Amino acid sequence: MSQTRKPAVSRRILFSAREEFLQKGFQKASMRRIAENAGITPGNIYTYFKNKNSLFETIVEPFITEIFEDMEKSMAGFEASLDNMEQTFSKETTLRVIDRQLERIYSSYDAIKLLLFHSKGSSMENFKNDFIEKYTSLCLSLLNAIADKQGSKRRFSALSVHMILSLFFTRVEEIIIYKIKKEEAYQYRKEWAGIIHGAWNGLINY
Repeated sequence: MSQTRKPAVSRRILFSAREEFLQKGFQKASMRRIAENAGITPGNIYTYFKNKNSLFETIVEPFITEIFEDMEKSMAGFEASLDNMEQTFSKETTLRVIDRQLERIYSSYDAIKLLLFHSKGSSMENFKNDFIEKYTSLCLSLLNAIADKQGSKRRFSALSVHMILSLFFTRVEEIIIYKIKKEEAYQYRKEWAGIIHGAWNGLINY
């Protein structure tokens, strides 16, 4: 007879697992410790989650879903605004993008930290590269559409786009490594926007 899964117990397991992964990393995390800290027996945890990887995926999946959806919506919005490229690639637009990114970073801080620093050995350990590769593909389509609109036969380098997109994760990693508070991060938002704005416009207009 299968055991009934209780939502309250599931929440305790996820909370315990999040703390365990943040402290030990995926590879060194213990299902036994997770169960004990959740107040259940080690055997009972498998009634709720198939294995350690399933637990890790459940914790980070909401953030991954959101960030990929945001990425596709953002690119679709840019493509729909090609008739007003001056505004699309303006400093003001870039600053709004930076503000949205900062909100996302701090609202999903633990999930991002898990993915970037504690996911080795899990099915999510290549998240960073997978995201950048996906974003690079979408950005190349956008850049080529811009070139076509300008009557240019130019095609942009995937490597150059990849390097610019990597700046996002460099910023996120610095925020986490140096434990930069949200209020402090906002003090640098215009500088970061300037870096990103310069990189994209430099690539497009070079």
